[in-house]
Amino acid sequence: MDDGKEDSTMVMTLCWKTVVVSGRGTRQTLLVGFGLLAALCGMAVSGFLYSFNAFSDALKDQLQLTQSEVEWISSVANIGSCIGLTAGLFMQRFGPQLTNCVAALLSFAGFFVVAASIEKRIPTHFSLMCIYFFVIGQGGIFTYMACMMTTAANFSPKVRGTVIGLIDSMYGGSAAIFSAIYNETYGKADSPYQQNIAGFFYAGGIIMTATSLFLFASLWWMPWEERNQTSSIADRNNARGNMEETRRKEISSSGGQFPHNHIMPASVQNQNDTATSGASGIAENCGGSNLDQSGSVVSPLRCVGDVSTESTTLIRQEEQEPLLAVMPNTDSSQPELNTLQLFRNVNFLLLFWAFALSTGVGLMFMSNVLFFLKAYGLEVQYRGLFTIILPICSLVSRFVSGVVSDALLVRHVSRSVLLVVSISLLVIAQVLLLIWPEKIDILLLNAVTVGVSYGSMWCLVPTMTTTIGGLKYFGQNWGIVMLSSALAGMAYQALYGKVYDEHAQDLTHTPPLAGANVGDDRSAASVCLGKQCFATTTYATVASCALSLLLLLVLFVRDQRQLWRQKARAS
Repeated sequence: MDDGKEDSTMVMTLCWKTVVVSGRGTRQTLLVGFGLLAALCGMAVSGFLYSFNAFSDALKDQLQLTQSEVEWISSVANIGSCIGLTAGLFMQRFGPQLTNCVAALLSFAGFFVVAASIEKRIPTHFSLMCIYFFVIGQGGIFTYMACMMTTAANFSPKVRGTVIGLIDSMYGGSAAIFSAIYNETYGKADSPYQQNIAGFFYAGGIIMTATSLFLFASLWWMPWEERNQTSSIADRNNARGNMEETRRKEISSSGGQFPHNHIMPASVQNQNDTATSGASGIAENCGGSNLDQSGSVVSPLRCVGDVSTESTTLIRQEEQEPLLAVMPNTDSSQPELNTLQLFRNVNFLLLFWAFALSTGVGLMFMSNVLFFLKAYGLEVQYRGLFTIILPICSLVSRFVSGVVSDALLVRHVSRSVLLVVSISLLVIAQVLLLIWPEKIDILLLNAVTVGVSYGSMWCLVPTMTTTIGGLKYFGQNWGIVMLSSALAGMAYQALYGKVYDEHAQDLTHTPPLAGANVGDDRSAASVCLGKQCFATTTYATVASCALSLLLLLVLFVRDQRQLWRQKARAS
């Protein structure tokens, strides 16, 4: 019974050493955990501009903009939110504290200037609004990069997909949070002219600035690899010393007989080498077999050097695994590629273009979902549902993709299989939108599939980027990938705005469709009704998603073959 208690104590000691001591103490462990909670808060507000679809109609009418101008403002805002290269380089150079200070300054300036422009306190012009929204986007991306890079570095690669999925789900969920706030507080009026957009932006500025200052005090850079490397020698020797002391007590209590299935301290082995012929030779050479007291072979031996005492410990083969749990990760095979080197990697190029093509479609749909509804007179009835369902699906998809992808990787299945599934669903939904665009069920299906595919992309692509290119240059590498999404989205939105305005001009002398809510007469000329508003754009998005799917299939085959080769070598 005593032996069982002592064995349990040893196991608990090893677990504690693995979790806490390898991280250099309870203080650092708590800081990393609290930093994760802070990153969740930061991500929950940094995606403010993804709620653009909730107030885009009111912004268009109150500032008397054309649809093309609305698309340009949305596109420039997305570019501001996706130019992560500067934020990533700044984060690599100065760390999360200064990065969050810059985020607070940009957010405060951008939000309050937009609110003042809407209230006509300062000059309002389409080009100026583009600049203001770009500044807001940059404030959000500085917060995003500080949270993403710090969290990715602070946790083990084995759980990195889950952790990134968790914090990225909050980034996707920020659109749902702010859309709900706007719909229930500032945008309750049916008429776009009566909705309080300025108040919404004042509130957003206060929330974003306060969150950035909170992150300044609570988000700390403590990479997992460094914590494990710097804790190694002394902590391993302390753990081994405690285990040897326990074994000595057992030997003393058992009359000098060393119990089987335990670690034999070198000092005890040397004391007992006269009792067993050949044992001393084995201890000196760290090879051969472990002999029991009668000279019989028990099991192969492993030799573990103790750096501090320069002694040698004999360990049974099956007992090597628990001790390795407190060893640092010394695998140096992880590549560290900068952006130029990364663009020479075939797998990365496949991932890069698949991400740009599919997420660009997602940005276009999310920014214009109200105008899709308005084309059939459905925006008043379904506005709240569609502005919430998109970010909710994105939130759930990000978290589930992170957890499931980690589980699949353990079974040697590529993460990219999840991307193949989600983009396949998106292609089907886009084709159905071409056939039955007026059906609310088809629009809802597209909202769900866009949210799912967009969320899975934004969760898995940064994780896969760290796998391909490492963490050292992750800021600049992921920043370039993010920018590709914004540029693709700009192209789709420019096409959508052009097609929309062309057909809206034809509508000035045409009676509206039955049941369509055109709204105030001042904006009637810029309202487009019917399938012609987005049919051309949908043809382009179907082709884009199909090409993205093809690239992902090639990536999956290449990645899966590599995983199978690794499994074969390991076995």
